[in-house]
Amino acid sequence: MSRSPTTAKGEPAHAETGKVVALTFDDGPDPRWTPAILQLLKEENVRATFCTIGYLAQRHPELVKAEFDAGQTLCDHSMHHILNLPSRPHPQIIDEIDQAADVIRSITGENPLFYRPPGGNVNQDVIDTAHQRGLRVLKWGVDPKDYTRPPAPVILARVEAKVGPGSVILLHDGGGDRSQTVAMLKQLIDELKKRGFTFYNWQ
Repeated sequence: MSRSPTTAKGEPAHAETGKVVALTFDDGPDPRWTPAILQLLKEENVRATFCTIGYLAQRHPELVKAEFDAGQTLCDHSMHHILNLPSRPHPQIIDEIDQAADVIRSITGENPLFYRPPGGNVNQDVIDTAHQRGLRVLKWGVDPKDYTRPPAPVILARVEAKVGPGSVILLHDGGGDRSQTVAMLKQLIDELKKRGFTFYNWQ
């Protein structure tokens, strides 16, 4: 689950300058939803970023490999998605970030570029721990709250109302029933393309 993020000091507010947007998918991989999202991204020739929970990556390494092989960006979303991680002891913060990165590296052969904190919850300890490992803290600017499972048209309308140049859009491919997210994704991509946006995943 996610909620409105705080701003991490020194982190960019946007995906990139210009008329670009970044689609990001949290809380996977999930065999029910991740393959459908990957297939649609392939059909639409869109690159995105998957913020992967470590223990789920261990459970479904073939999906992480499929994301990587498709040219999608992999992001460390911690090992166990502990929402109050900033209040935990420093060694646990290290373990949560390192273990997930290790899983991603063992599957793809490469280090992740980013760390996305569960719930967007950070403190200086979390930020410093990520930076010391070469991980940028990846936040977001558009959150349609698809994790609350609103109807697909509601998710779509929420994104369309807030998206702008450089927006990082938060969506989910895991953590529950994501049929509504899958159902609206093609229409969202088509609408963003119609508005002249291109898709960016930091590769």
